[in-house]
Amino acid sequence: MPAKAPPNQFDVLRAMEEWVEKGNAPSQIVATRMVDGKPERTGPLCPYPKVAVYTGVGSTNDAANFHRSAPK
Repeated sequence: MPAKAPPNQFDVLRAMEEWVEKGNAPSQIVATRMVDGKPERTGPLCPYPKVAVYTGVGSTNDAANFHRSAPK
């Protein structure tokens, strides 16, 4: 079975507007993979050099089940 495509859509402009205009720095930005207009999977975007690491609990299609970590 082929691997699922990674999340590839995210709204960084909205996060920047919130930060600049309201002082609300983003705690995270989540990318989404849309299929037929519905979200198929989500994943956190991490500032370099950190990477998203699966917690081992829950679906790997849900950004909530990942944490940011330094690469090993």
